[in-house]
Amino acid sequence: MTRTRKPAVQRREEMIRAVLRIIGEKGIKSLTTANLAREVGLTTGAIFRHFRSLEELLQETVYVAIQDIEATFPDTSLEPIEQIMKLVSNRVQLLSKDPGLAWLLRSDEANHMLPVTAVNALQAVVQRSRKYLLNAMKEGMDRGTVRKDIDAPELIVIVMGTIQVLAGLTGIHRTQKNVENISKTKTLSALRTILSARKSKK
Repeated sequence: MTRTRKPAVQRREEMIRAVLRIIGEKGIKSLTTANLAREVGLTTGAIFRHFRSLEELLQETVYVAIQDIEATFPDTSLEPIEQIMKLVSNRVQLLSKDPGLAWLLRSDEANHMLPVTAVNALQAVVQRSRKYLLNAMKEGMDRGTVRKDIDAPELIVIVMGTIQVLAGLTGIHRTQKNVENISKTKTLSALRTILSARKSKK
């Protein structure tokens, strides 16, 4: 039986996703060419026909991860509080299903083990996230839909903390046990209540 060779682009994508799985499930120290080869059903030599080095593979993995993160930013035409809630929901969904991506964003190890350009790119998307939230909150405050009695930077801490807890990111490697007793729907509803401007009593 002749095995059909997959297109190079598809193979590269498979290897990148395998890197994220290995990192998320077993940790960065388990990311070896031998483990990666077993994960994707290739020889170690075949891996380096697609990537010149493990560093280049990590670099490309980060770029793909950033594309996934970029896709979670909601349209700014939404109402400010809907922008915030949609971003939270999108991030929780993404990070819950991809602990490797979560590791890239949260682990201090990433700063030491990833290429410098990859670390800078990750830091840039984190800063963009904070700026997005800050702009949405300030616009909501101006419109009277987001509370003003707590400063926006402090509200951002609450928002980011909610994402981390609901995505099960209380440790570097998440487990479903971290969030099994938490209702995501109720928590998101509580976050909306916390963010919303208080209606004055007549």
